Amino acid sequence: MGLGGRNAPFVGNSNAFRLRSLYKCACLSVHSERGDASRVERGIAAKLEAAADRSKPNAINVLKKGSWIMANSQMKLVLMGLAAAALFAGAPLAGAQSITSEQAKQMLDELKQIRQLLEKQQQGMGNAAAPPDDKVNVTFVAGKNTLGKADAPLTLVEFTDYQCPFCQQFHNGAYPQIKANFIDTGKVRYVSKDFPLDFHAHAKRAAVAARCAGEQNKFWEFRHILIVNADQLDGEKIYNHAKTANVDVPKLRACVDSNKYAKDVEKDMAEGMSAGVNGTPSFVLGRVEKDKLIGVRLVGAMPYNQFEAKINEFLEQKAAAK
Repeated sequence: MGLGGRNAPFVGNSNAFRLRSLYKCACLSVHSERGDASRVERGIAAKLEAAADRSKPNAINVLKKGSWIMANSQMKLVLMGLAAAALFAGAPLAGAQSITSEQAKQMLDELKQIRQLLEKQQQGMGNAAAPPDDKVNVTFVAGKNTLGKADAPLTLVEFTDYQCPFCQQFHNGAYPQIKANFIDTGKVRYVSKDFPLDFHAHAKRAAVAARCAGEQNKFWEFRHILIVNADQLDGEKIYNHAKTANVDVPKLRACVDSNKYAKDVEKDMAEGMSAGVNGTPSFVLGRVEKDKLIGVRLVGAMPYNQFEAKINEFLEQKAAAK
């Protein structure tokens, strides 16, 4: 289970951004402590090795498989992906679509950094037992960035990274239906929380910018524009998007430059970690009791019907408890 959970799509002939993003996001999305690699070790690893043994033009296929593995596996497969990528880092990728040898080298560098992060993560884990399930019971403060009725029977918290392709997939896919059928109807309160990943250079700045837009009552409009343009957030591009959202750019720039919301972003990240979040998008669905959010953690850009089923399950439980 990785950034896209068990529904993460296999990476096809997409552009270099999507492939690189999978590699970058992997640093916090490998659920090594939960043993999820067992389902991919049989077959996928063999295919990776077989592709590495074939001709150099197959390098792109190795990299594609490696990116899928990076989002779904343990250290063992991470190291295999690193070794496979190393075979082709200096080779021209003949027949590759939208991937150059320079981009392959970049991915190799990222893989090395991911490996280092995973090694540190595993060292820090020691012999601690993994949680038996995805149940969550954490201290909760909704904050300003909410949609829907404050007293809705359920709360759905999204932890997002503005550069993560699966967050983009969620907002282009399931989110509009969730909003129409549950948020706008008063059944679910929706809460936005930030969880920028270390390997996304512009994610934290984008999170700060979205909060700054909130000062102009444009948080949700600007947030959506940033997420669906996840590969266009560097430099001045954020401010170009601000114009699309009718955000006052000079005011936004001054706010972003002040970095006044950086601590709020870090607070969101701490809350996410306390809820077991280690990849994006991740969600906590449940009920709020006093200062506690009690429910379950959901991982990935799941299709709408899976969100719908889980939300209805919780609504039925709440109705039965009355």
